[in-house]
Amino acid sequence: MVTKADDNLSDVDELPSLTPKQLAFVRALLGGKTASDAYREAYNCEGMAANSIWVAASRLRSDAKVALWLRRYQLAALQEGTVTLEGHLGQLTRLRERALDAKQVAAAVQAETARGKAAGLYEDRLRLTVSMSDAELVKALEGVLGKEAAEAIRAALGVPSRIDQTELSETRH
Repeated sequence: MVTKADDNLSDVDELPSLTPKQLAFVRALLGGKTASDAYREAYNCEGMAANSIWVAASRLRSDAKVALWLRRYQLAALQEGTVTLEGHLGQLTRLRERALDAKQVAAAVQAETARGKAAGLYEDRLRLTVSMSDAELVKALEGVLGKEAAEAIRAALGVPSRIDQTELSETRH
């Protein structure tokens, strides 16, 4: 009745034992089924209302033993999906070497460039050419970003504020 052996799930020695039906429920959940569908797959639900199945599935999912199994394998799946810089750089190195072996220099250069970017050796730069004055640019940005942000940009660019411009034109008259 109680089993720890499972061909798809390993390292179960420290986990509590589950019944075959509980294990089938866990497998179905880990396979992406909803709790209700996993319950239907593991248990005989003939004659049960959908709401009753949902309640039973929720209780089973909350069961301490079942929850431990689920937590363990969900964490393991997350860790398997984690990309490390070291692993990423190693994979790019292997791809570069395979490309060179196949005499595909362009692909090797691409892999090496990707390695450099991943290692932080390259920065993407943006060059913006605007055909308006700084004051016109700040006025246009004010409509998009708001007055406070536009004033900060105005100050950073050294563009006089509207008040300053008004005072300058009044002193010239």
